[in-house]
Amino acid sequence: MNLEDHSRIPIRVTNLWRCGEDSKVTIISDAEFRIRIFKINAVGSEIWKLCDGIRNEEDIATILQDSFDNRPTFEVIKSDVSKFLNYLRDQWLVLWKTELEAEGLR
Repeated sequence: MNLEDHSRIPIRVTNLWRCGEDSKVTIISDAEFRIRIFKINAVGSEIWKLCDGIRNEEDIATILQDSFDNRPTFEVIKSDVSKFLNYLRDQWLVLWKTELEAEGLR
């Protein structure tokens, strides 16, 4: 899917997730008629928590940029966020807000 950043606003499509004591997220998905469990690392967990239907991809990258000690460039962070969001989308864990609106679901 080739959307501009401002329209790439991710929304979690499952409420079956929890944050462990280590702040890492575990997601349970029943997409595609099968149960799958995803255990996400610390950075991925922060991205997941920010998939609220309000923040776009660039907003998420900006928030994450402040959390890194070694300060990778914004372009690197944005690229990594984009790749991870695409992975979540491919797994049917998030959809873009525009997709939900097109279907009349939001």
